[in-house]
Amino acid sequence: MIEPIAMDTAMPSWAPYFHQFDTVVGYSDLGHIFLADRTTGEHGVLYPFKSAAKSYGTFTGTAEFVNEVVREPGFVDYVLPHPGPATNQVNPAPAAAS
Repeated sequence: MIEPIAMDTAMPSWAPYFHQFDTVVGYSDLGHIFLADRTTGEHGVLYPFKSAAKSYGTFTGTAEFVNEVVREPGFVDYVLPHPGPATNQVNPAPAAAS
């Protein structure tokens, strides 16, 4: 997650279309944007390739949203996949210069 930024500042072109959120609170490597409404506590995700946002409900804060939604395995697989080797593999250290 990032330091919260007003939606109008961070994403002025998108803000009018997703007025239920007023703050950007994070993003994924694939371009998903994590949003919040600071008044209601509603949190959601903007799926820019679909030009759509999904609300994931009301939370007491972004930390609760992260713990209950973002860290959920199905969400991680869909929104936060990591390309490359499986996470349980270790990449070898680079060879020392001769």
